[in-house]
Amino acid sequence: MKNNKIYLLLVITSLFTFKLNAQIQITSDDIIVKGIYKMATDTAPSISLGTPGASKTWDFSGVKKVFTHDNIILPYTDNGSGIDANFVLVEDGDSNVYFKKTSSTLFFMPGDAEENFKLTFMTFPFNYLSTSNDSVVETSVTTGDDMGFPLLDSVRVHFSIKYTSVCDAWGNVKTPVKTYESLRIKSDITTRFYAEGKIGNGNYTPIKDFGETDTEVQYIWLTKGGGFPVVTYRLGDNELEYIETSSLSSKEINKDNLKNVVVANPIGENLIIKNKGSENCEIIITDINGKTVLSATLHAGEEIKEDAAKLSNGIYIMNVKGKETNDTYNTKLIK
Repeated sequence: MKNNKIYLLLVITSLFTFKLNAQIQITSDDIIVKGIYKMATDTAPSISLGTPGASKTWDFSGVKKVFTHDNIILPYTDNGSGIDANFVLVEDGDSNVYFKKTSSTLFFMPGDAEENFKLTFMTFPFNYLSTSNDSVVETSVTTGDDMGFPLLDSVRVHFSIKYTSVCDAWGNVKTPVKTYESLRIKSDITTRFYAEGKIGNGNYTPIKDFGETDTEVQYIWLTKGGGFPVVTYRLGDNELEYIETSSLSSKEINKDNLKNVVVANPIGENLIIKNKGSENCEIIITDINGKTVLSATLHAGEEIKEDAAKLSNGIYIMNVKGKETNDTYNTKLIK
């Protein structure tokens, strides 16, 4: 009887330990957190993804660093674009993906998305075996001439995105920098578009050989407090990226964001300024005597173009001030 009790205790202990180890949870505080994430990418890694399951180990410590880039997560304020987001991913100065994060749900939108292209990425808390599924469909109608089908009076174009994901494994992932206790999430994103046409008052019929369906498979590894996926592997491209360093100060992040306000320099026939960041800015340009020659509000993603004929040849100073942060950035312009 004593031996049976000891055996039962060992079984309960092992099950309890497994449960504790398996209960890695991702909350809204662990993903899409404001910061600069310096990423390294291997464009042809020789890796094994292993199988789904519990207590796995993925050893990516031997991958090569072919190139690096910064993934910057910044707060986002809608400027009338219709994008219902509160965070944006900025990569190489371009706003690539928008996010709407609440305490219970994380939504994502492609960089050129409209309001109705908001997809559920995950719900919180996200655990081992958690799943997420969402889809959107958009239909637009235009003329046959606009679509290159002059014999058709009307063309109806359908575009859809379907997103499915599952946390299929948990364990430790090793990178050249660090080992993380993590959840692995496998995602499938299927995009499809096709068109139908009609003549006069007839019915719409499918346009032959016009359309495409594409599926992208991606794996990401998330860890507690990581702020961003510590590892991302894109199956079709055979590319793996991992975090080298992260979490620069808010001051550095905001300053970097303001530097995304770019201007053609030297100034040519036109003064062209584009805000490639995610913060609305005040732009003031002065000549060397301090006289203001241009004052404007430049919303995130907006571009202004002014005739430069009224500007004399010489040196000008452009001052950029973030409307949300009040941070400033100055740069010299030449005409």
